[in-house]
Amino acid sequence: MPARVYLCGPMTGLSVKSANEWRVAARAHLPPPDFELISPLRGKTGIDYGTSGIPCVGKALEAYPALSQAPGIFGRDRFDVQRSDVLLANFLGAPRVSIGSCFELAWASLLQKPYILVMEPEGNPHDHVFVTQTATYRVASLEEGCALIKTMFGDR
Repeated sequence: MPARVYLCGPMTGLSVKSANEWRVAARAHLPPPDFELISPLRGKTGIDYGTSGIPCVGKALEAYPALSQAPGIFGRDRFDVQRSDVLLANFLGAPRVSIGSCFELAWASLLQKPYILVMEPEGNPHDHVFVTQTATYRVASLEEGCALIKTMFGDR
């Protein structure tokens, strides 16, 4: 059975493309069949979070409107954190605080799920005791975070 890795990270103030770039890179470092990566962006190619932080739904989601509404976003993300083995929380270059990502980290902490925090040593808007002190590990690059996950789960 593959290790389930939830890809936590800011979307507020970012385009879907820029919010997804690091998630694509993580797939190259944590490939199947050893890892199942769970992205909160799956099925949401039509959402643009823009500068307002409020999701704007495009035509791609017209067939699945529940995924783009607040209860659907909240419920699926919480479910995904619950079913994950570990969270990879990448906050590198975050333009502003992502409240949704902070909720995901709180859920992980409450459920005693480990999370790897990928963040600059200083200057990140998420540099707060509730984020940094609940992290299981803190590293400065996505590559380090992925390597740590591989080590945690050993050879699969």
